[in-house]
Amino acid sequence: MTVSVEGVSVRLGEREVLLDVSAEFSAGEVAAIVGANGSGKSTLLDVIAGLRRPDVGRVGVSGQIGFVRQQPAIDRLLTVRENLGFFVDVHGADRSRIGPLLDRSGLADRSNDRAGTLSGGMLRRLDLLRALSVGPRVLLLDEPTSGLDTASRSAFVTVVRELTTRDEITTLWVTHTSEETDAADRVFMMNGGRLTELYPHQRESLWEITRGGEPPIRVPRAEAQAVVASAIETGHGVECRPVLIAGQRGAAR
Repeated sequence: MTVSVEGVSVRLGEREVLLDVSAEFSAGEVAAIVGANGSGKSTLLDVIAGLRRPDVGRVGVSGQIGFVRQQPAIDRLLTVRENLGFFVDVHGADRSRIGPLLDRSGLADRSNDRAGTLSGGMLRRLDLLRALSVGPRVLLLDEPTSGLDTASRSAFVTVVRELTTRDEITTLWVTHTSEETDAADRVFMMNGGRLTELYPHQRESLWEITRGGEPPIRVPRAEAQAVVASAIETGHGVECRPVLIAGQRGAAR
C-alpha cells in the first residue's frame, strides 16, 4: 500500500475532527472523499501530508507527496515554464519532467506566457503540474476545481486521471462534484470525523439505499450517487452498499 492510515484521531479544542480513521490506498488508485464542510476531509489530507500530527494513530506514506489546494500556489509574474522550473529546482528534481508534463496537459503552447495571463482552468492545471513535477508517488487534491466552469473542471479531471493512472500515483481527492467521484476508483464519506467507504466503482451496477426508517431500495449506481450527494447537502443519514447481481464476477467490498 502506498498510503496507510491506522486508527488516526485528531482533536481541536473540544471537537474530535478525526475519530479512529483507518484506510489503505494503493498505487494508481484515485480515491474520492466527500462530506459536509467541517467534517474533517482537509484535516485528513494535512495529516497524510505530515502538516499536522495526529493525537492518536499513525500514517505511512511510501514516496514523495504532491499537494494541490483550492488556491493555486503559483507565482503569476513568472511564466508557466519558470514556475515549474523553480519548484523542481527547490525540490532537487529533474527538469526533464517539465516538457512531457506540459505536452500532456495541453499547456505546452502557453509555456512562455506569464501565469497571470492564464484562465482559471489553465491556472489550476498548472498548479497540478507543479505538484506532479517532482515525481510524487502520492497526490493530495483538496477541492482544486472549486469555482471552475464545467469545461475547465472536465479538462482538469481528464489530466488527473490520465497522468496518475499512467504513473501509478495514489490520488486522494476531496470533492463535492459527481464528475470527480465518477473518475474515482473508490468513494469515501467523511461524517463526524469518521471515514466510511461508500462504494468501489466499476464493479457492481446496483446499490441498496437505506434512509432513516424507510425500507431499503435498490437503484443504479448513478442514482445512488445522487442520493448520497443529497444526503451530504441536507445532513441526513444514508447507508449505501453494493448488491451483486446473479452472474456477476467478483465480490462486493
